[in-house]
Amino acid sequence: MISDTILSTIAELVSLYDGIAEPAGEQAMTVLLAPNIAKALNLPEEVTLATRADIPDSYFVTYNSELLEHFSRLLQDRGIVTAWSIEFSGHLKKTGFEQLLSKSLLN
Repeated sequence: MISDTILSTIAELVSLYDGIAEPAGEQAMTVLLAPNIAKALNLPEEVTLATRADIPDSYFVTYNSELLEHFSRLLQDRGIVTAWSIEFSGHLKKTGFEQLLSKSLLN
């Protein structure tokens, strides 16, 4: 089991695209990617990812890393991840909020 939050997130993403991720130490994992995903991420098919920069022969990943951004773009195409927000510039009374919200969303 991968306990590092960044690596466990990447492991879940890899599994969505028919890849395999296995722990390779406390802050590293070895990943086997499908050929088309490896190409899209600009990585070799077999790669070690780590959250420590001093692990030899590995790609260092952080929350702001390009690798996570590439995965995000892939997920957008697949429809797994979405983000949305509601902005309202006027004053909104608490009473009737649910009705106003459902009416706006259904229209």
